[in-house]
Amino acid sequence: MGFLYSSVYPNVKKEILARSYAGKLNRTTKAIDYMVGKIANVEATAYDDDGYDGKIKHVLGGKTVRTNTYDIDGNEFEGKFLPTGKVGYLESPSKRPGPFIEDLKISFVNPAGKFGIMNHAVMKIIIPDVKEDLDNIEDVWFRLGRKVKLKIAHPPSAVLTEENSLGLTDESLDETAKTLKEVYPGLKSTDFTKLNELGFRGVVTSFRYDYQLDASIIAVIDLQGSTGIYGEVSLGSKVAADPATTSNGDMNIKTIDVFIIEEVNKKIDETEEKNIQIIPDEGFPDRSIIYGTPYLTNDKEVEKKMHMVSLGWLINEINHIVKKKLNIKSTVSQIICDTKTCKSNLYKNLVSSNSKEILLFRGDGSYKTDQYESLDADNQAYVPAEIRKFFPNVISKTKGFYSTAEGSSEIVGHPSMIYISTQVIKDIIKTDLKDKPVTVKSFLSKISDRIFNATGGAIQMRLIPHNMIENAFLYYDANYLGNPQNLDGVPELKLPIGSTATQGAILRDFKISCQLTQEYRTLIYGPSAVQAGDAKVDGIAANLFVDPDDPVAVEKMKADFKENHKTALEVLKINKSLFAKNPISQDNIDRLTEALKEYIKFPKETPEQTNKIYRPLWPLDLEFTIDGINGIKFGDLFTFDGIPRRYRDKFTFCANEVTHGVTNTGDWTTNIKCFPRIRTRVNKPEIAQQTG
Repeated sequence: MGFLYSSVYPNVKKEILARSYAGKLNRTTKAIDYMVGKIANVEATAYDDDGYDGKIKHVLGGKTVRTNTYDIDGNEFEGKFLPTGKVGYLESPSKRPGPFIEDLKISFVNPAGKFGIMNHAVMKIIIPDVKEDLDNIEDVWFRLGRKVKLKIAHPPSAVLTEENSLGLTDESLDETAKTLKEVYPGLKSTDFTKLNELGFRGVVTSFRYDYQLDASIIAVIDLQGSTGIYGEVSLGSKVAADPATTSNGDMNIKTIDVFIIEEVNKKIDETEEKNIQIIPDEGFPDRSIIYGTPYLTNDKEVEKKMHMVSLGWLINEINHIVKKKLNIKSTVSQIICDTKTCKSNLYKNLVSSNSKEILLFRGDGSYKTDQYESLDADNQAYVPAEIRKFFPNVISKTKGFYSTAEGSSEIVGHPSMIYISTQVIKDIIKTDLKDKPVTVKSFLSKISDRIFNATGGAIQMRLIPHNMIENAFLYYDANYLGNPQNLDGVPELKLPIGSTATQGAILRDFKISCQLTQEYRTLIYGPSAVQAGDAKVDGIAANLFVDPDDPVAVEKMKADFKENHKTALEVLKINKSLFAKNPISQDNIDRLTEALKEYIKFPKETPEQTNKIYRPLWPLDLEFTIDGINGIKFGDLFTFDGIPRRYRDKFTFCANEVTHGVTNTGDWTTNIKCFPRIRTRVNKPEIAQQTG
């Protein structure tokens, strides 16, 4: 199963469906108590600079409303909401209660769509007694970078099923999470594993407060998920500091390009072989360097040398910088990109359209991802002499881009084995990010752009915080959803839009809308007229703009798709040959890039086979709201009774954003926004049995 295409946790499914039976088929005392008696509480805990396991600085909400709270020095005393307590508000000259949380929203967002979007929260605090409490609140909560843990909790009676956990044992974690736990034992699973408790760790990123007519203050605090800290870490200063005044090894004295090139040269100096060579790190096949690779300049008269580093090697070096900047002692990587965790789809004819910048080295694999076939009558061999200079001559025992996934027979790509020229790293710093902050997020965004362009959009790297492992931050190919042969078996959770004979109304709110982009509008009026660069568009056009009850139209659609596939392969072959003759030519690079885009649209002969790879999207927005529950994650699949049959038959709805909100009356709701992915067959939705 892929990271962005998943089934709802079994215990969450049972609980949601049990709630739909409450009052309909289940009228027990427990069911009635659930419907009328659930009130959520919110707790916000601020910590000192030692982090979430450090000293508590202050607590708002939670049990402090009724029992104890903390003063500014972390000492406990009786709560201010107890009127007759030692520091109760009746003892205050203003007779006003202490600060309290009026509203809270926590959003968990799928960052695959837009690079670097992170989980976030917005908390509204009311300060009735400004004179008594403003200074203390300001000292703790109005501090950028303050580490905060938020918690939403229902009473245990709000859970109808026997199990009150997400079921997150090591055995039940999904494939990606289990692999991470095995490879990186220091990673921590989330400690919020109960259905009735939701947690969030983040840092304060902004605040604002308004004075009211009654002399109180409304303060709004924005928080970013803790993993987002890594994305904002600077990768070096653009102004070189005086080494004499800078501590030894301080990353601020150099930018990432200087640091990387120095590290590459150190590695090369350690080896005796000075010809074209690969230097792998022992035990880490995806952390390798290609060095001494010559290439021709545009005038074709001067040969230069370039070095290349694997993406896995580059991420490992970035981790060194991140740990140093944040003073992290842990040996666990902050950003993970390796062969076991991060994978890409198999495209048998994929190559890089700019191999001196981005190289898909074939290694010991059978797919010639770094070779370009010549069409000359007198030379049918792969890789003519001129372009051979681009590639390392050590091949036989080195892992390549495509290989068999561990523990599976599936052939997958390994993004960590993509090689990147050090010249690209220089260009990103000197040109792409000129006069802009060079952060982990901005730098990796530009690396992602280079890989995306060089592969015709086949590989789309994204920074993704893992939704079950709290300190795992993946650099992941968002186009890879899992083994195409297994995805049809991922069960959906079926929800009724309204009350039925067997289920009550579980959805508080349901919305569905569609707004076509220009590409889709063009396809409606004439699919052949559009020049779309996205495989999703043509894949959907072949499925949705044809009447399934018209056999003639269906057969024509399939025949057209097959012809497009054949043409795409022929054009790709021609442009590979042109590139092989002159790999420096920008025209040849551009033509090969466009040919790759067309090939990625039609990599298989039929739309059914093609759609299995990437499950295309359709510009349809669907969102629904249910009673608050922990455990819904982006990538979870849903289907609904009560929507048009075409939508039910054609699409599965994938959670894209999950937002939890709590009002000042204790009403906790969970809002899920979904986008549709095309089905390749009709799944049988998984429906749990009634739970008493």
